[in-house]
Amino acid sequence: MQKLLATDLDGTLVFDQVKIKEENLQAIKKLKEQAHYLVIATGRGFSDSVFLKNNFQIDYDYMVLLNGALLIDKDDKVIKQDVIANNLVLDIYKKYARDNWPMAFCTGFGYIRYQQEPNELTKNDVFIDSLDELKEHAISLISIECLDTSIEEMEEATDFINKYYGEHVIAYRNAYFIDVVPKGNSKGEGVLEVAKLFEVTEEYIYTIGDSWNDVSMFEITNHSFTFPHVEKKLQHYAKNIVENVAGCIEMILAE
Repeated sequence: MQKLLATDLDGTLVFDQVKIKEENLQAIKKLKEQAHYLVIATGRGFSDSVFLKNNFQIDYDYMVLLNGALLIDKDDKVIKQDVIANNLVLDIYKKYARDNWPMAFCTGFGYIRYQQEPNELTKNDVFIDSLDELKEHAISLISIECLDTSIEEMEEATDFINKYYGEHVIAYRNAYFIDVVPKGNSKGEGVLEVAKLFEVTEEYIYTIGDSWNDVSMFEITNHSFTFPHVEKKLQHYAKNIVENVAGCIEMILAE
């Protein structure tokens, strides 16, 4: 029976933005050689994730992007994309933006940035002078950068957004960011959608991650994995503790 591995990127498979350890690459190669499915599940958009194929020739079957708001198939075609209403994007920004917590607005294929210096932009970013310009873009994720901020303060902010805007969006806390996406989207839901397409049942789904937006993946299967270094509170949601993605794949192929 074909199995499906859904892996997070940052802190799980990818380090320092674009680096992947050789042992993990070799393990992924073995997984694919045995005809199992590989799903990338991340808060990143497509423009931040396509390097997996371009730089490392990783043969993913699907990408669950923006915490489930964007699904991309192996041919890089959009299968699903949900967006946040423009008036809601503006309201969240106006009510909760802080000088030391920059916000970026992700379309899935680049970031829209407001009140940030143009020299901070990458080739996939668009700099706007007025928030009214956001109306010209379909926003699927709001990324709130919370560097030099305590976990408690980030949790408070996440709870605030979920309390006051929970009818329309859901916020997830990561290590340094709070991600806000349309309600009904999560990595777990996205992985289940892909599993149905491949007719893979729950007993053959494996998930691995290191942050709170991965909990929804941990909850859809008994084959969930995380690492010894993650928050102890988070470890309780995963069934298995491994040193790296390669260790997870070893267990998958051994079963």
